[in-house]
Formats: sequence, C-alpha cells, structure tokens
Amino acid sequence: MGGAEDEAAILRSLARSRFDPALFSGVFTRGGGGPPPWLDGLISDPGGRALVYALSSEHRGCLLLSYAVRRALAAGHGGEVAAAGPALAAHYSVLHALLGARLAAVPAAAG
Repeated sequence: MGGAEDEAAILRSLARSRFDPALFSGVFTRGGGGPPPWLDGLISDPGGRALVYALSSEHRGCLLLSYAVRRALAAGHGGEVAAAGPALAAHYSVLHALLGARLAAVPAAAG
C-alpha cells in the first residue's frame, strides 16, 4: 500500500481536523456564489463522499454539507448514505430521500 491512497487518506484526515463550517456559511445567501466548484469532484469520488458523510455527521448544521449529501443521493449513492450511519438521517431531507427510495422499491419487490 502507498502512494496516492496514503496521500488521499492524509488529506481527508487533514480536512476533517481543520474543517470550519463557518467558512461556508454564506455560500447559499444572495451574493454567496453558491457551492464551490470543487464540490462536484469531491462528490464524484468515493473517498470524497466518505469525507462529506463524516464531516456532515460532525457538523450537522452546515448547509454546504447537507447540500453535498443531497447531491450524493441524487447521484445514486443512497446506499452509501444509509450505511454512513444514523447521524446523516438527522438531516430531514436525507431521511426523506432515503425513505422515498425505499418506498419506490416496494412495488418492484412485490412483483
């Protein structure tokens, strides 16, 4: 093991230890600019999504992280979100999306 995997793990650890939700508090306000351009790349990577889930569990009030989790759900990663633990279900929109996906699967399972 080594190389890129170690570097990615170190960067994720650094991001978790230094993440400050206050730095992103205004991204969805008028003139806030919206989500940062690097967010899509983070969500498209399995390690990046794991980081988002971990940070979201630690910083439940961060709108950017809630948005990122919803984007991961919309991209079809509901299983990952569900496996990330009950802390993510505290976000109503995440719980709602997970329940909607489970209910949508019921007719398919019955037939």
